[in-house]
Amino acid sequence: MKNIGKLSITAALLCLAICGATARQTSGEPRNATIEVRYIYPESGPSIPTSDGYTLSVKDSVLDGHLPFIGTSHTNVGFGSGDCGFTFEECPIKISEKTAKDRKEWRFDAASGTEKVKITVTVWDNGSADITIIPTGRSLMRYSGELRE
Repeated sequence: MKNIGKLSITAALLCLAICGATARQTSGEPRNATIEVRYIYPESGPSIPTSDGYTLSVKDSVLDGHLPFIGTSHTNVGFGSGDCGFTFEECPIKISEKTAKDRKEWRFDAASGTEKVKITVTVWDNGSADITIIPTGRSLMRYSGELRE
């Protein structure tokens, strides 16, 4: 009988640990953040520090910002325009949010010009943030930075 009690307590603690570590879907609250990019991570090659003022801003389900692109294009996106980065100007988005113990993760689709992209923004409790952009016709790009007030 003693072993059953210990087993029950162990199972309950395990369940609490697993449930606490599992991200949960939330909705209904505005998500607002401006991320100032400090590092650019091309899909291949070393990280690149930057202080050029690149930002990505999410405010009430609207995306704004400009981020550089350094990578391989499988289409002619941006060819000849002088700028092949990602530009978002008052782009409406529908955010799917997951919350974990030390971070929030936002996932959404957006349009940069005529190109569709999938974006994941991870906002950490310590004020840092990561951005991953998966374009339809180019290589993946990652960025890291800090939340700006």
